[in-house]
Amino acid sequence: MRLILNAHSRIVVPHPPHLVHYFRPLEDLYGDLEQDDRYRRFLNDVNRVFQTHIHPWSHAVVPSAVEALAPSRDAIGTFIGVYELARIETGKARWGCKSTFLIDHADAVLNALPGAQLILLVRDPRDVALSSKKSVFSPCHPQLTARLWRRQQDAGRDLLDRLPARMILLLRYEDFVATPEKCINRICDFLGESYEPGMLRFFETDEAQTSGALSESWRNTRSPIIEQNVRKFERELSSKEILMVEAECRQTMSAFDYETTQAANTQSTKSLRRRTPLRLALPEAYLRTRVELRSLVHDGNHWLRWRRAWTLASIRARLRMSRLLRGS
Repeated sequence: MRLILNAHSRIVVPHPPHLVHYFRPLEDLYGDLEQDDRYRRFLNDVNRVFQTHIHPWSHAVVPSAVEALAPSRDAIGTFIGVYELARIETGKARWGCKSTFLIDHADAVLNALPGAQLILLVRDPRDVALSSKKSVFSPCHPQLTARLWRRQQDAGRDLLDRLPARMILLLRYEDFVATPEKCINRICDFLGESYEPGMLRFFETDEAQTSGALSESWRNTRSPIIEQNVRKFERELSSKEILMVEAECRQTMSAFDYETTQAANTQSTKSLRRRTPLRLALPEAYLRTRVELRSLVHDGNHWLRWRRAWTLASIRARLRMSRLLRGS
């Protein structure tokens, strides 16, 4: 979706650095960001994270330029300033952000950008769980993935209920891959933009080729849309894993027209939902270790991902120590 929209002549959608997700929880630790020295320290830390971003950020993140464009001195305002800078550098008319974490900050973003439009792209949680078992960017255990899916989609449902149709568009992944041109036209109509055939050739862009080469999880971005990339869970998840996901997500699945299996309809799944954190932590650690080892072999950005994690950890530690020394 990001690459399809980025291929439009009027829209830029850079790879998301998850600025709001990482820095909004840290705002208070910087103190009063209206003070020049504190806000510049905040911007310098943002820039440090950009330097370790797992996908090359082809737009310069100059703190002074971001400061000039940011409508407010906080994570949301800085996020807007960074993306405005990318829009100006590309000469495009508007920008978008594909950070799934923004589902938790949608109201704050809409308060800062009242004209913003949201696209909620939903996929069958069983296929999401299958994909996540092999991905370094999400929980690996199907039950943990299911809980995250349910929480995020329930937040999306709340936005669908509260926001007018001109502000939010719901798309199902399965419909998108089955009829991509039709769905892209829907998106363009929603955004008030003209459909451009080149959007379907997104995989030929330099951005797509770079993305696909960096991580095994992004490999398909170098290819056309794969119509058959649905219901793979039927072949590759065990019956117990499928039941785990359905036990967590049944109600939310129904709201998005995903049918559960006959087994889920006839069996009690309460015991599956009562698994303790420790019982989930051990298999998650095993799956995570396997995925990390695979990433070492197949991914071109694993060192950057680890460096980013270290950079964020060091920033958090420094801020907390600073607050402790101030006696706050």
